[in-house]
Amino acid sequence: MVETQGRGTLHIHFLIWLRDCPANSAAIHSLLTSANGERFREAVESYASSIVTNELPISTDDYLCSHCGASFSNVKELPIPQASRGDPKAGLRNSHARQSVTEPPLLSCEACGATFSSQHVLRSLLLQHRPLHWPVWKYPLSANEIEKQASSEITCRDCKTHAVRVVEERELMQWSISCESDLLNESGLCATDTKEWLKHANSPRMKICKSDDDPFQNDYLTRLIEMLPPSKFDNRMPQEAMDYMVSTLVLLLNQHLWCHTSSCFKKSRATLQDTCCRYQFPRDRVAKTVFTSAGVELSRQSAHEFINGYNYELMATFKCNHDIQVLVGGSDATDRMYYCCKYVTKQQKRVDSSVVVSLAALKRRQGKEAEEISVSALDEELSFSFARKRVASVVYAMTNKQEIAGPLAALYLYRVAMVVLRCLLETLFDSYALLRSIRVIW
Repeated sequence: MVETQGRGTLHIHFLIWLRDCPANSAAIHSLLTSANGERFREAVESYASSIVTNELPISTDDYLCSHCGASFSNVKELPIPQASRGDPKAGLRNSHARQSVTEPPLLSCEACGATFSSQHVLRSLLLQHRPLHWPVWKYPLSANEIEKQASSEITCRDCKTHAVRVVEERELMQWSISCESDLLNESGLCATDTKEWLKHANSPRMKICKSDDDPFQNDYLTRLIEMLPPSKFDNRMPQEAMDYMVSTLVLLLNQHLWCHTSSCFKKSRATLQDTCCRYQFPRDRVAKTVFTSAGVELSRQSAHEFINGYNYELMATFKCNHDIQVLVGGSDATDRMYYCCKYVTKQQKRVDSSVVVSLAALKRRQGKEAEEISVSALDEELSFSFARKRVASVVYAMTNKQEIAGPLAALYLYRVAMVVLRCLLETLFDSYALLRSIRVIW
C-alpha cells in the first residue's frame, strides 16, 4: 500500500508472511515450550538480527573521549531519565530558555568524569571515518561495465545510445565531484577545514536547533551521500566507505529527534499519558537480541538509544527512513498486524465532484485573505503571492485525499521512468534461508 504523507513524500507499507511461520501466538508459545523450543528461539533471534539492527555498522570501539582521549571501554552508561522521553521545551516560555535546551546526557567517561550525549558519540564516530571527498571509488567504470549498467536502464530510456550517454554523464559528474576535495565549498572551507570545523561544532551536548541550522545535517558531504543515486557498481567502494555511507544515512534518516516532535505526544496505548514519547525514545539498552513469548527484542548497545531499527541493504539502496517490525509473538503483535493490514488494504478515497471541491477551497482561501488584508490595496508582488496561494489551496484540496506521491507526480510531469536497482537487496533474499533451514522443527 502506498500513500502520501503531509510533505508529499512516498509512504509505503509491506506486510510479509514468512513461509512455515507459526500461525498465531498460541502456536508460537507451544513451540517454545516443546523439545525444539531452544533451537526455534535461536533461529528466530538469528533471523531477526540478520534483517534489522539498531546499531551503526561503524563500531563504537573506535570512539575516543573528546575531553581526555580515553577509549570507549572507559565510557559508562548513565540511567535514562524519564524526562528525556518528554518535551524538553515544555513549560519554558522564554525563547532564550527554549533555545538553551541541550541533548540529554546518557553517557560519561570514567577516566575524566565528563558527561555527553549519545548523539555526540555517534557524530564523533562519523567524523573519525569521514573521507575528504565523495564518492570513494577504487577505480572508474570500464567500457564493459558502462554497457552493463546501460542495459539495466534501457527500459526507461529512448534507446541504448541514450542509456549509455546517461551512465557516462553520471559517472563523469560523480568523478568531478570526487576530484574537488581541495576546492572550497559554499561555506568557503576546503574539505580538511570543514572536517575540523565540524569537530569543533560537535559539543558534548548540542543545543536545540532547527534542521536547517544543524551543521551536521547540512554538511555538503552528507547531502552528496543522500543525493547521489545508488548503482550496482557501488561495490567499487571499499567496505569502510559503504559503512560510513550507511552510518551517515542512519543518523540523517533513522535517528529519532532527541527533542521529539508533536506527533510523539499523541494519545496512545503505548504510554500512560500524552506527555511521554509514544515511540518510547530514548529506548533502553539491550545486551543481546532475545526472543520470548512476549516477542522479539533487538540488541541495542550504548549510544544507540535514539536509533530506529533499519536494514543495511535497504538503507544503502533506497536512502530513506524505514521501520521493520518482527511480528512473531508478543501481546502487541495483534495490534501491529491490524495496523499493517489496515494500511495495505486501504481503499482510495473518492472525490465525487472536483468542481465543488475546487470552489470550496477557493472560497476558503478568499475568506482567509479578507481577514488578513484588503486585497485591493496589494501591490503587484503581493498580488502574485496571493494568486499562487489560491492555486496551491485548490491543488491541495484536490490531491490531499489521493494516493499520489510528490516524487511520482514529478516523474509524470518530466516523463521520466524510475529504475529500482536490486543489486544490494540480493543479500536480503539469502537471509530467508535462515528460517527455511529450521522448517523441520514445526
